Amino acid sequence: NDKVSSMNVKETVNKSENYPYWFPWMMGGLPSVHSFQNISDYYSPNYIFKGLNQLGMPWFWNFVLHLFFGGVGLYLLLRKLNLDRLSATVSGMAFSIMPHVTAMLVYGHGSQIMTIAYMPWVFYTYLRLRDESSLKNLGFFSLIIGLQILRGHPQIAYYTWLMLSLCFIVDAVYLVFNKQKNIKFFLFSIAGLGLGVLSSLSVYIPSLSYLPYSTRVSGEGGGMGFEDATAYSFSFGEILTFFIPSYYGFGNDSYWGSMLMTNFPNYMGILIVLFGLYGLIRYRWTKFKLFVSLCSLVFLILSFGGDFYRFLYDNLFYFSKFRNPMYMLIVVQYCAVVLAGMGIRMLTKDLKKRNIVLPVYLGICILIFSVLSIVLKGFIVDSISNLDVKEHREGQYIKFRPNATEQDIEVFNASQLEYVNKKTELIQSMIASDLSTMAMIVAICFSGIIAIFFAYPKFKSSNYLMYILSALIALSVFYDMFKVNEKLMYPENLDYLSADVAAKYEKFYNDENTKKIEDLTLLKKTKKYSRPEVVDKIKKYKEDNSPFRIFDSNRAHNNEWARHHIENIRGYHPAHLSSYSIIKESGYSGFFLTMMNVKYAIGEGDRIQQLPGLERVFFVEKILLDRYGEKDKRMKSMLYTSPLDSEFFTPASYFSYITKGASALNLDWEEEVNDILSHSFEFDTEIDSIIGIDSSDPNELRIEVETSGPQFLAISEIYYPNGWYASIDGVPTEIFEVNDLIRGVYIDSKGTHEIKMWYDPDDLKWGRWLSWIAFIIIFGMIFSDKIKHIYRRLNPV
Repeated sequence: NDKVSSMNVKETVNKSENYPYWFPWMMGGLPSVHSFQNISDYYSPNYIFKGLNQLGMPWFWNFVLHLFFGGVGLYLLLRKLNLDRLSATVSGMAFSIMPHVTAMLVYGHGSQIMTIAYMPWVFYTYLRLRDESSLKNLGFFSLIIGLQILRGHPQIAYYTWLMLSLCFIVDAVYLVFNKQKNIKFFLFSIAGLGLGVLSSLSVYIPSLSYLPYSTRVSGEGGGMGFEDATAYSFSFGEILTFFIPSYYGFGNDSYWGSMLMTNFPNYMGILIVLFGLYGLIRYRWTKFKLFVSLCSLVFLILSFGGDFYRFLYDNLFYFSKFRNPMYMLIVVQYCAVVLAGMGIRMLTKDLKKRNIVLPVYLGICILIFSVLSIVLKGFIVDSISNLDVKEHREGQYIKFRPNATEQDIEVFNASQLEYVNKKTELIQSMIASDLSTMAMIVAICFSGIIAIFFAYPKFKSSNYLMYILSALIALSVFYDMFKVNEKLMYPENLDYLSADVAAKYEKFYNDENTKKIEDLTLLKKTKKYSRPEVVDKIKKYKEDNSPFRIFDSNRAHNNEWARHHIENIRGYHPAHLSSYSIIKESGYSGFFLTMMNVKYAIGEGDRIQQLPGLERVFFVEKILLDRYGEKDKRMKSMLYTSPLDSEFFTPASYFSYITKGASALNLDWEEEVNDILSHSFEFDTEIDSIIGIDSSDPNELRIEVETSGPQFLAISEIYYPNGWYASIDGVPTEIFEVNDLIRGVYIDSKGTHEIKMWYDPDDLKWGRWLSWIAFIIIFGMIFSDKIKHIYRRLNPV
């Protein structure tokens, strides 16, 4: 759904005549750039990929080339650390095809994998700056920092900065311990970070201005809320998936771990783990090895979402704005790949030096991960029982039905017996298959290395053996990850499973409690996006009527209606406007659906139901003012007659609250009960009317009305204070928040009036200018040597 949603948003923007800085087609509207909607054009390399796309390169290669870019970055980083070409190449390849990265790609998190690709480049340019604090290296460091932030996944960029902070601390401790001073490097590092941030302000000034109004600050302490932020936390037991990917199921319905759900295991390759362990044991303790070792430990602990995570959530700048601690595992995997490079380097070194530690270590690995894993296969498989799966299923039921009684739970468990049995059988068969695969990979790769170790002195030319060793290690690492990636990319394809697993897989996914196998498909066929009959009907209604919204839950999560420029009051965005939550909290009540101009609801079987929604703009007969600002009481007041089919239903046009900006209204307020003030307007049905509405430009709204006297006009568009302006007959006017959600304007005289609302946020302009200034400085530093050379030629002494 995330992938489909991003595709739909992109298609929506492409179909717009002007870039929609305000995005009205989901959830009542939200700012686009500010909320990171389709901001690829703010990332300058995107224009290169657009050009290549015009020349015929499929857009998917944008992601592939970023993965290659990340692999090259890791290669250069390890070469900078004086590792050999083999270890750098294998590690670079492993980083590019890490199952976590593959999963993010196929599940639609393209910006995340492209941001991840910059992680090794950040540290490569950092090390260059540390070794030689020149303007050129400062420029490269700033450029990489800026581009990573601009790539549009602030969470991964934030984690990269946490890693940099830890690396910075390790460097500082080493300098103090060795009584060295390198003030220039630290000043240049800070300057590089500052310039990188400055270059990204075209996106981040708008996003920071939006942040206080988004769901990212709707929880305690201005964060997401600790429960929401840590809903997708890794668990200590799931470390086993580093070795046995299917131990907790293989994602989707087969998952039985502690997270709400997941689509994939966090497997990084058994060989990468074992090579990394060898690097931890054998490679000398350098500053960077200490850093990656500490970093992997810190981020692994943070991924659990426990007390340490809580401490940073409460105390660290902006940490509380992010969710899914499980994402921190990409840092663990990055560090593991670096350590694996060190391990492969020591492997070749120990092989040449005839160090007996190498065959001993490899033999122990074969014993544990090949021999014992097969001998103890039955014990390991049986460690997952029906009880484990039953408790997980019961926990899911209780989580979504917290008021369930013991009797309800017993009835539920009884109905799930067959499901639990099928799921347990599937998981056990997958574990058995994983153990066989692991045993084979470790046995073949490590036995081959041991054979080369003992054959090495007997060959006059050892180069051929080293070529064989390189091919053995590279192909083994590739195959190890490739087998898992196949299952990630094609979860519906049984050909990638053993016969036993495929049979149980098919049996499990035919259960009425699970998705069907075909519904697991990630790479959808084009026909899946063809326009159904319901789309044609709604588009026809749009052509024949004034603006309206629809209510469609089935197409909400992927924002499918947006591609047709149809406004669905439902939708999905991970950081939508927090004010929108009032609609959800009301249970999508009639009061709010009517107020939000919802005219059609689409139910099961694409059945269209017409609703009595108010027009996009409407006059309010009585406005109320809550002197104490008690939102819960206002909610009850608005919702006490909420059912649409109730004869007592009172729409927002009869009464509405002014919830922001009331001090600008100079009216004769009347006292009502419960500390509520009110003001009524005389409404003449023959004169007071909406003449016309032009909402064709998402960044602008034009309304023509006629009034018999002073009136209050409510506009069924979500209120957002930063960037929206209004005028009446060309004279600037105040925009009021109405009912904690929508906008309103006060018309102080009778006659025909033109009301104009337009979205023109200053933060977009300021951010763009500051970014350009930063990039000019950065490229000036990168080409400083050339500039000096040209200056000297033009001005010889």
